Amino acid sequence: LKKDIYREYGIRYVRGAYEVDHLIPLGLGGADVRENLWPQSHMTTTWNADVKDRLEWKLHQALCAGDISAHSAQQAFAKNWITAYKHFCPTDDACPSYDADRGHRVVRVSARD
Repeated sequence: LKKDIYREYGIRYVRGAYEVDHLIPLGLGGADVRENLWPQSHMTTTWNADVKDRLEWKLHQALCAGDISAHSAQQAFAKNWITAYKHFCPTDDACPSYDADRGHRVVRVSARD
């Protein structure tokens, strides 16, 4: 399936350059189906897979705390995850890496560069 998705998007597989990601994260009720999968760059300077992961963690925490509904979180990704990031993560500190929340050392890269 991953090979098909790379081919569908016209992307040549290069280890570590992309990941096949869920547009609507599984942790927020997204489905593990082709329509919810896309190749996302790790190499893009600003809006890359690592930045999207920060928004995923932020909305997962908000969902678990009852601060957002699953539907609203899903729609944030479905409509435009970059717009959602700008809304839910007004500063880089508002959306740290999920690894940082788990106590792991993380090199911070600003999503605003």
